[in-house]
Amino acid sequence: MGWIILIFVIVIFVVAIMSANKKQKEMENRGKAINQTISQMPDFNPTTKIIGPQNRFVFAVDYSTRKILYMPGSVKYFYSFEDVISVELIEDNNIISKKSTGRTIGGALVGGFVAGGVGAIVGGLSGSSKQQNLHLSVKTKLLLRNNASPSVEIPCFDCRTMTTEGKPVKDGSTEYNIYKQGLSCAQRIVDSVSVIIDMVDRESNSSVQGSANSSNISNRENMNKPVMPQSDPLEDEVRRLKAAGQLIPAVKLVVDTLGLGLADAKAYVDNVQ
Repeated sequence: MGWIILIFVIVIFVVAIMSANKKQKEMENRGKAINQTISQMPDFNPTTKIIGPQNRFVFAVDYSTRKILYMPGSVKYFYSFEDVISVELIEDNNIISKKSTGRTIGGALVGGFVAGGVGAIVGGLSGSSKQQNLHLSVKTKLLLRNNASPSVEIPCFDCRTMTTEGKPVKDGSTEYNIYKQGLSCAQRIVDSVSVIIDMVDRESNSSVQGSANSSNISNRENMNKPVMPQSDPLEDEVRRLKAAGQLIPAVKLVVDTLGLGLADAKAYVDNVQ
């Protein structure tokens, strides 16, 4: 009976090793595929590249083209810097930190400092999870100015798909490191997007200030310009007729235009120089 148990234990051990090796191989293949795909992109050269736990996704930023890439597997999603409205770090469905733009979006002003900014504690873990130090999920969420795709969620850690048993991870457990990698990945994404939001806000504010300054300068220049008297068409015509020696037509023109008597019209013509 003892040897049967021993064989059973050996079989389980071998199966576990084979399963671990298979997962390791799959992870390595995903990593190679990610790097190869990015290297073949003609118009995208990432300045920042964040690869998720187990190589399940990549989040990359190209400052030269002002684009953000989120690629889960082989699917590619691109977002422009200007489209980002806010970014959140969410753990176990609780918002841990949030950063949003201060620009005007669609006629409404979006606050630039919401819920304490990056790193600020907004929500807490549920009572049971907090007491047991269990970790279910970590994700980042981007709110976008994009009607077709107004938001995107990036799962940085999910116990259902990233752990052996698909159960919440406890502090100090064998798979706790996966959770820590996911949390670190989420924090880096939030930090990167926060920098982008601040950069675009500064550019927007500088542009608005520059336009205001140009307008003020233009107004001041117009105020400083000497006011030139506008010419009187009647006087211009009278002046032309006098220069041609046609005094009677000039007097008649004044009578017809202003309704003056002959004496007053003659005086008007005489005063035009």
